[in-house]
Amino acid sequence: MGIEYMRYYFRLLIIGLFACLGVFITASQDNMVDYALEDVQDVSAVAWSSNGTTLAIAGVIDENRGIWFYDNDSGRITGNIAISSGILSISWNSGGSHISTMLWVSNGTQHTIWDVETGDMVHTIEYDGAVSDLESYWSPNGDYLATVISYSLSIWNTSDWSLESEYYSAVSPADYITSVAWLPDSSGMFIATEENVIRTWDISSDSIIAEQTLQITPTDIALAPNGDTLAIGSIEGTIQIISLSTDTLIQELNGQVIHRLDWASDNVRLVSVDAYGNIIEWDALNGQMLNIIKAGGSIRNSDWNPDGTIIAIIAYFGTRADMLQVVPLSGE
Repeated sequence: MGIEYMRYYFRLLIIGLFACLGVFITASQDNMVDYALEDVQDVSAVAWSSNGTTLAIAGVIDENRGIWFYDNDSGRITGNIAISSGILSISWNSGGSHISTMLWVSNGTQHTIWDVETGDMVHTIEYDGAVSDLESYWSPNGDYLATVISYSLSIWNTSDWSLESEYYSAVSPADYITSVAWLPDSSGMFIATEENVIRTWDISSDSIIAEQTLQITPTDIALAPNGDTLAIGSIEGTIQIISLSTDTLIQELNGQVIHRLDWASDNVRLVSVDAYGNIIEWDALNGQMLNIIKAGGSIRNSDWNPDGTIIAIIAYFGTRADMLQVVPLSGE
């Protein structure tokens, strides 16, 4: 998942009021009041678990702020972690046992890891000052967590939370990191920057081992579950679909300014979210547009569940989480 353009203003608008607050945590799995999805207000982030059964929602219910866990099977809120600080983003590990959050706190920004079952805070990294472009990405094998901020990428070993590897881009002011994606074997990451390049970063050697120059400016990159098909979204609106094994361009899709890309588990369907509130489902291999949803406003955050049936979106004008059923035109 990538770092979306023009989202920072909306995040600051919604959660800036909470920057002066500390962090208060409680796990509330038992005696949960019977809440539904529509009860969650002031939503700032959403993320599906890797098995697609649980949606983590950063928002407020009955004036209580925190992460709320929505069970897709029952259609109800089944638990929460109470966090009084503003929540920038959420990401799950592959096993579904932990989540990573980016929080506004009194002295700046905090990257915090939580145990989902107990609600315990497992680890915290503090950042001085207000950092609005901080994101985190779990490796496929769960051994690492990568954090990205502006020009730097830090990779943490989840066994002891030591710094395993660090990349810093200082080629030019335009070499800002726009998106990253893990290699399928968790040995390194693809790093896309505004310099129109994608670099391959190797953890063991702590170095760049490959670099590809693009004719487009990448805004988000997403690797399909098969580990071979890479989608590259751009500020120009083009989405390139590339086979890594053959180093060939499979398809080129034409949209508008791309904010986010997500693959379905079938390695065929791809969802793009653009700057104008359009959510488009594609057959990425033949270039066919399967479905389009118009949100009616800019989308601050979104996440497609792994099997490609439901997408959660947050539109800035409503600060809400909308659950939308995706119905492919192909009938799949």
